[in-house]
Amino acid sequence: MTIVRTETIQLGCEPDILTLTLLEISDGSLILQLEQPDDGAPMDLDGLFFNLVDDTTVEDLGIYPLVNDEPITGFETEADSVDTLANGAQVPGGFDAGIQFGTAPDSTSGMVNSAWMTLWSDAGPIGIDDIDLDSFSAVVDSDDGESGRVLTTSDGDGSGDGEEHEDDGTMSFLVEGDVNVQVTLTELENGDIQVDLDVQGEHDADGTGQIGDLRGFFFDLADDSLLSGISVSGVDVTGSDFESDGVSDLGHGANMNGYGTFDGGVSLGTAGIGHDDLQSTSFVISHADAALTLDDFAEQDFGLRLTSVGDPDGVREDSLKLLGMSPETGEDCGCDSDQPVDYVDLIAGLTEEDDDAETLAMVDAEEEPDDFLMLA
Repeated sequence: MTIVRTETIQLGCEPDILTLTLLEISDGSLILQLEQPDDGAPMDLDGLFFNLVDDTTVEDLGIYPLVNDEPITGFETEADSVDTLANGAQVPGGFDAGIQFGTAPDSTSGMVNSAWMTLWSDAGPIGIDDIDLDSFSAVVDSDDGESGRVLTTSDGDGSGDGEEHEDDGTMSFLVEGDVNVQVTLTELENGDIQVDLDVQGEHDADGTGQIGDLRGFFFDLADDSLLSGISVSGVDVTGSDFESDGVSDLGHGANMNGYGTFDGGVSLGTAGIGHDDLQSTSFVISHADAALTLDDFAEQDFGLRLTSVGDPDGVREDSLKLLGMSPETGEDCGCDSDQPVDYVDLIAGLTEEDDDAETLAMVDAEEEPDDFLMLA
């Protein structure tokens, strides 16, 4: 058996960083290695949650070491339903799988600094592409019932609490409402600004449980004299308008009527979700003569129009108009990849909030595979 592919993911924010390495093995299994730097304050690993790309196969997953072979003390698989450890620590959202760590059976107690485990599937080979890499969430230091944290995937050094300013010329902020949307502005080498919009879904840390179809993006500029040379381009762009404090309606439902006026607006996609249903999109704002920078968009008002709003698997008949403001350039905004966990009271392994919710401690051990790859 040989390693055919590897992928490394960072969880958390400096100085509390975990490194998760995935190793795809030629026999169809997948090894996960969870480690922390030697130079940081030691963290106690209590749990790791993740999703599969195809959750219909989640019940076929197996794990080695077996449950209650240290440090694995719990393993649960159920699509969109796993979120709680034996000590009551609960992560936001429902995951397809959860692994619990500890030094005592069916418990998170005891110090676990690092862990490795092998996953396999009775449904066939499992590889890196079968895992939703952005979904990984690790619970640490949760045994005291109040100080637990959940570390999630992050980019670069993990700086930014929903609002980020990175050395590569990127500004990211969250526009919040019944549906949350992450807005990212990036300075390109040719003087353009790339805009990325991402609706936060049910498995995202900032998800609300509802989604919507992106239909309009509205913004102000710090210097409205730039408006005469502004243009926008992108696959999903269906229209645009630029006028100092004069844009609110782009037609066909892409409007911010009643929520103020803006310097610019970009219509996205088509009305309804029959032809498209934009949960994320990217486009470029350009200027004919000037190089645009993040300073042109800093501390400005932004608006987002979403239609077909509702539960992902339900009726989506609502609509939203969201308002937000971009942060100041250079602002230190913290980190959204390191958040406190919630706690629920447990009675005989069940939560008071949901009598059907099983904790990871209740999962029976699986039979180990005939062969597995040991790493030194």
